Amino acid sequence: MKKSLLLIVLSILLLGGEQLHAEEGSLLLPAEHAYSNEEALASFVRLLKPTPEHDIYFDPIKADQLNEGSHLRIFYQSKNPVPVEFGPLGMVAGDILSAVLPPAEQGDVLLPLAPSPSWRAGAKGIFLKVYGKIGEESRIQKLRVENHLSIFQRFVSYIHQPFSPERFTYSTMSELAGYRMGGASLAVLIGILIGFIIVLLIAIPFFRQQRKFPSQHIILRNAFLTCLCFLFLYEARFLIDLTAYTVRLEREWFTEGRLGHAGDIYQIADAVLERVAEKRDTPVLLCNPEIATPLRYLIYPTPLLSPEELVNTTSALAITNRVWDPSTKSFQCTDFRFDGTVIRLFRDGAVLAGPPSDL
Repeated sequence: MKKSLLLIVLSILLLGGEQLHAEEGSLLLPAEHAYSNEEALASFVRLLKPTPEHDIYFDPIKADQLNEGSHLRIFYQSKNPVPVEFGPLGMVAGDILSAVLPPAEQGDVLLPLAPSPSWRAGAKGIFLKVYGKIGEESRIQKLRVENHLSIFQRFVSYIHQPFSPERFTYSTMSELAGYRMGGASLAVLIGILIGFIIVLLIAIPFFRQQRKFPSQHIILRNAFLTCLCFLFLYEARFLIDLTAYTVRLEREWFTEGRLGHAGDIYQIADAVLERVAEKRDTPVLLCNPEIATPLRYLIYPTPLLSPEELVNTTSALAITNRVWDPSTKSFQCTDFRFDGTVIRLFRDGAVLAGPPSDL
């Protein structure tokens, strides 16, 4: 009898959350943790393929009155896939999760919040950013936060959180968010743990030696070795992410000619320099200000002009985005349109266009 009760308790602890998912009947989607916000946005753009007429938009939603829980439940309606970014309210930017909701007339999905290192049990409120195309907006009908994790599953989630990869940003590669567990900095938690261990290393000999403190050099040695061990473990944890990220960038560079969050910018720069070297198309007009700063460095000394600086657009080599059709003959550049010919179409929708007569 006792063994049966023990098995029942363990089953509730280990499987209770999964049973709740099945009973609710909603679609459980995995939460993704992108290497950066820029990378997540680039994947959303490739999915939605916005155009100048139907550009991408996002709708931020902050719900601070929702109950605490482990999963975000979304009721929605959309004819297209719905990319979303979400997480606990007040989270660190590096802990944002993402997912893509499938098209549905009456959609009902569950998104796990626990994979975000900023999530902790008892915290209320969520942040949700919904992406889509203008003119093809989705409709969020209802939001609900529900608890579908057992006590044991919550504990496992906390253990997994510090193993979420560090996020590297193209614009600020030296800025690191660090690791967290339950919304608290892992460095602070390790500092508290180190202090507790040092106190134990002093207290154990104190009580064993008839309430006599160990010598000063022993205390300093133990404290130094403890700090050194934890520092090594923390740096080894970061080294895993750094190595994985480096290998990923190298593989992407040698196979696709892309470099992480920079996307197609190196291919764009090479294509521009190749055309400029032929002295066929000058000057260079940039219609995508998001890549202006790094592109100026890559194509220097070739001048990169904004639409306001260009006098004669008919002889320009233009770089624009939001184009997915190679047969396009008319392009949007900020507030005006111009005719041209697609020279090269890049993976993220950017286009290198020349004058209409350039075949």
